[in-house]
Amino acid sequence: MIIFNDTLGAYGGSHTLMLRMCNWLCKNHIRTGIFCNNKNNKEIVEELENLGVEIYVIDIQNSKLVGKLLKTIEDEVKIINFSWNFYLDMERAKRVCKLEFDNLVYCIHVGTFQKGSGFKSNFMKRYSIKRYKGIFERMNQNNALIMMDEVCYRISKEFLDAKIERDPPIFRIPMECKDISQDKIESIINDGFRNQIIMTASRAEIPYKGYLLGLIDDFERLKKRYPYVKLEIISAGEDIGLVEERIERLPNNVKKDIILHAWMEYELLKKQLEKSMIFIGMGTSILDAALKYKPAIPVKFYTVQNKAESVFAENPQNICAGEQCTSDAYPLIAKLLGLSEDQYKEASFASFCAAKENYNIESIMNRLIKITTNNNKCILSRKECIIHMMNNKLNYFRFKGNSHFDCRTIKKE
Repeated sequence: MIIFNDTLGAYGGSHTLMLRMCNWLCKNHIRTGIFCNNKNNKEIVEELENLGVEIYVIDIQNSKLVGKLLKTIEDEVKIINFSWNFYLDMERAKRVCKLEFDNLVYCIHVGTFQKGSGFKSNFMKRYSIKRYKGIFERMNQNNALIMMDEVCYRISKEFLDAKIERDPPIFRIPMECKDISQDKIESIINDGFRNQIIMTASRAEIPYKGYLLGLIDDFERLKKRYPYVKLEIISAGEDIGLVEERIERLPNNVKKDIILHAWMEYELLKKQLEKSMIFIGMGTSILDAALKYKPAIPVKFYTVQNKAESVFAENPQNICAGEQCTSDAYPLIAKLLGLSEDQYKEASFASFCAAKENYNIESIMNRLIKITTNNNKCILSRKECIIHMMNNKLNYFRFKGNSHFDCRTIKKE
């Protein structure tokens, strides 16, 4: 049985990823489950339950409860975590309850292993890195690490100053590459070319996804060159006010052609993508757009400017611009807007083919389910387990009341 250990109370790319992975597993008759602290994301939960995914609402920091639950599951268990803390919770449960199972981290975010990055004190940062560096190295030795791409691996390795003898495997984000009729493809491409809509979809998470602010600034410049172009932003989150403020600053003749949508259900988002001409963003939304035959531009994270290196089809291994990127996205956007109809069709097919060749869920999931750890016992020392438990208690008070990305607090379309 494969169990995802994550939350079902938030929203974002990790949840749509989990849905796709669960869908593939269930279609291939592999028993699938999820450990989570709540089920507030009704949209995702309903789809998962319809697939037959077994959802267990449990406090994963309570090792004895986790152990008791795992002992009721008769199948051999493999647990996949997107969070390092959740992985450590499972390792602690192994030690407390004397359990053995495969426990993996699938790193889908550049900050996954940046323990201590939130400390203001350099001394505390160095202490944290020193404490967790060894665990990271042991995880890799035990074959418990999977990286989404080369960028995540390099940033994680450099942050922890880790000594790695053998690189962890790279498993690109699995996407469903569904074939559709030629007539439908032609309709999507023709509508996109005619509509002249620039689209983006992102959590309002500034500065990590601060490109939203830079894109709005670029749109004012683009309107002078392409007067019929429109911008559609699909976003929600704690920093949505910053997005609204940036739009409000614009002249009336510019902001009248900006539509700010609230958060959308995944299927509705994909339908909305079909209407667009080009897509700007980062992460899995780039792939969603490419699979809808949209030329897409991956942008840089952790900046309020709109920075990009290339169109997705030219460098499909990257779904974000590199952290060293200094070039503006504006010339790339302008170039796509200026394509002829035939050139646009060519760019649309190139975008789809690049996504299908590199991110097809069939090949990636067939490899993923074969990954096993070398030793499925707990790799943490008793002292490390105690420190992790204490950190959990400390973080409870540090972040108490923090409702970032909570489904109950966002405005929906």
